[in-house]
Amino acid sequence: MRASPAMRILRAAVFAAVCLTLSAAGHQVASGAAPPVWADGTGFLAVLALGYLLSARERSLLGIGGAMLTAQGGLHLTFNAAQAPAQRLHAISTPMGMHATRMMAHPHPMIHAAAAHGAAALLASWWLRRGEAAL
Repeated sequence: MRASPAMRILRAAVFAAVCLTLSAAGHQVASGAAPPVWADGTGFLAVLALGYLLSARERSLLGIGGAMLTAQGGLHLTFNAAQAPAQRLHAISTPMGMHATRMMAHPHPMIHAAAAHGAAALLASWWLRRGEAAL
């Protein structure tokens, strides 16, 4: 059964809000600085468009998880690119920024980041799938 355009935009908006909230909060915790508002807005619109394209039918947990990881990766790259060099220096001087700098010195920082993104995506995907099934 195909979803109506109104239902599709509602589902896409919830998906975009969850993705953006997870990514922006994670970025702020890791770097010590929130992404710029324009990057939040751009990211939300991009994920909203992706979510709308994928919302024509009910998605499985694996499908939602794949879209969630893709969206988080894109938002991660957008937020890093949007952060001005001066903000990066300020972020390093904060306690969380210093922690993030020490983490980068760790031999396997990507493993920690991938594990955090994976865990967040799995939890959010499960939550979104439950909502999808209830709807």
